[in-house]
Amino acid sequence: MQTLYYLLPLVLYLWLRPTRASGPTWLLSLATFLCVLGWLVLAGCEYFFFEEFNARFNLVSVNYLIYPTEVAGDIWTEYPVVRLLLASALAGGLVAWRFRAIWASALTAPVDFKARSRGMAIYALLLATAILWLPANLLGRSPNRVANELAANGPSSFFRALRTSEIDYHAYYTTRPPAENLARLETQLASGGGTFTRLAEGRLDRQFPARPDGLGKLNIVLISSESFGAEFSHLYGSDRDWTPQFDQFAQKGLWFRHVYATGTRTVRGLEAITNSLPPVPTEAILRRPGHASMATLGAVLRRQGYQSTFMYGGYGYFDNMNEFFSSNGYEVLDRTNLQTKPRFENIWGVSDEDLFDMALAHADTLASRKAPFFLHIMNTSNHKPFTFRPGLEGIGVKASKGGRESGVRYADHAQGQFLRDAERHSWFQDTLFIVIADHGARVYGRQEIPLRTYEIPLMFYSPAHLAPGRSDGLMSQMDLAPTLMGLLGLPLHCSLVRAGCPPYPGGRAGGPFQPQRPGGPA
Repeated sequence: MQTLYYLLPLVLYLWLRPTRASGPTWLLSLATFLCVLGWLVLAGCEYFFFEEFNARFNLVSVNYLIYPTEVAGDIWTEYPVVRLLLASALAGGLVAWRFRAIWASALTAPVDFKARSRGMAIYALLLATAILWLPANLLGRSPNRVANELAANGPSSFFRALRTSEIDYHAYYTTRPPAENLARLETQLASGGGTFTRLAEGRLDRQFPARPDGLGKLNIVLISSESFGAEFSHLYGSDRDWTPQFDQFAQKGLWFRHVYATGTRTVRGLEAITNSLPPVPTEAILRRPGHASMATLGAVLRRQGYQSTFMYGGYGYFDNMNEFFSSNGYEVLDRTNLQTKPRFENIWGVSDEDLFDMALAHADTLASRKAPFFLHIMNTSNHKPFTFRPGLEGIGVKASKGGRESGVRYADHAQGQFLRDAERHSWFQDTLFIVIADHGARVYGRQEIPLRTYEIPLMFYSPAHLAPGRSDGLMSQMDLAPTLMGLLGLPLHCSLVRAGCPPYPGGRAGGPFQPQRPGGPA
């Protein structure tokens, strides 16, 4: 089917050219070269995309093309672009050379317009059948998602995603009548504490009063760490031991043993952490219309008297972060707000060390205003192309070509140094630090949802207020906001349509937060 699309320009040319004119052979040879070059480069791109995402071109590829600066720089640095182009050009040149005689013979052979029109009619019928009747992917009925992706067609998947920006909702999500869902939800919420009310338009509102045993209005510094999966932490059972700083601080604070990401991209992690919402089909909340004035963590804390800031190491236009957070109760800072020359920067942003220096300075400013602050920091260094400043070889970080190991080790080093540097600031004693990943490094495995690759680290650290402890309750990023509010003893109001209302990790939905002490079951 794709061949019918690709051959359309050639078919139109051969149909409409004058019968007795031989035509420029070089033009068809050039077209042959460009077609072969394009097909081979596209095939190479599809191979590397599949290697990264276990999928054909999809909405991720469409979204990435919206940000050509970051993505083009990442691709140029990380992948063998020059070798791919040279190999494809060589193959295209050889095919064009072999076809030159075929084109010369075809152009000199007289074929009248009526005969060519009959051929064009057959082609048009096949093309119309492909467009109107044949599905984009004829195969793909296996219960294994990756097998279905292998059977799919990459360009077709890309153009479908480009055209619709949607997926077949009912093919991927189970649905029930809204009234039945509300009844089920009410039954579950009834045993979870708090009070809830069914309002008009099928909405449930739930209230949790302030807890008298809370820690109070501590400053909050939340680090959502790029691709910081639990699979790299010795504390979580990994033999790679790439996160010694996190492991050390987690055992001094409140460590959460069983935490899972809600998705595989940064916007999904931010959606869950900020809004306590499960992943919305197709596009995350950050990129959807109507994202303003939502019940975000920053907005809720702002109503409690906090100063809320979102800080990103790259350009915040990426994934609509600046617009989303500024529309939802946050002051927003990105790499453009850095006042000093960075130690190091690449296509994705300034180094984590530079970002954390900026965060320390901004926290000093916020603390001088005599009001509690909430600072959400999103770092970028643990991301392809994995390039870093020289001089970090002693901690296992190569300046380039160190891959994921260097990325994880560097992110861990920068986070640990940030926590140590913060101890020298006056606001440290009254601050709760949180480190959580936005998602794992990569999803892989035979299962439809390989849970091990979704597992992420999480810790709360405030040595003056929070004794070392451990929570073994099952939780996700959606649980972070209500857990935080309960721990501080702040009132919480959540709505089915305005914000998520997930359970605390202590067990019951919305139940009391009771972390276990070290030495409990793994």
